[in-house]
Amino acid sequence: VFPTKLECQAACKYHPLCYQPRAVTGCAPQSKKPKPTWYFNRDTEQCEEDIICANVRNKFATKRECRKAC
Repeated sequence: VFPTKLECQAACKYHPLCYQPRAVTGCAPQSKKPKPTWYFNRDTEQCEEDIICANVRNKFATKRECRKAC
């Protein structure tokens, strides 16, 4: 039990962007194949690979970046 919400979030590595919903929009047609990205799946509490073209905050270039933030 933590005395404040802030202390709880700091101890649990809570990061608000990690709990934003995953982008569900498709990618626009492009000549190149989109690069895979990583997002934090709040249901499984895991970083998962996906193709996310939308400009969302819950998006990371690598699994390592996702795990470090979330």
